[in-house]
Amino acid sequence: MSLTVVTWKYKSEDRSRHYTSEHVNWLAENFRKHYRKSHRFVCITDDPTGLEVEHIPCTLSLPKKYRKLWLFSKEAEQLVK
Repeated sequence: MSLTVVTWKYKSEDRSRHYTSEHVNWLAENFRKHYRKSHRFVCITDDPTGLEVEHIPCTLSLPKKYRKLWLFSKEAEQLVK
């Protein structure tokens, strides 16, 4: 079984944090550098511009603070497979 790493790219409502494609690409590159086993790196985002990794569109209407909990749902399990 292969490992799936899931990350998010989004803008926060209050603009205190802003994650860019460069952040995600850097994370994926460094993960690959240090984890040599088979894996998949996926980014959930509403803006895939500039991403060099597999991405899944974020279509959730949940407040952002609850979106990460969604990863444990059956719907997310099917989407990330």
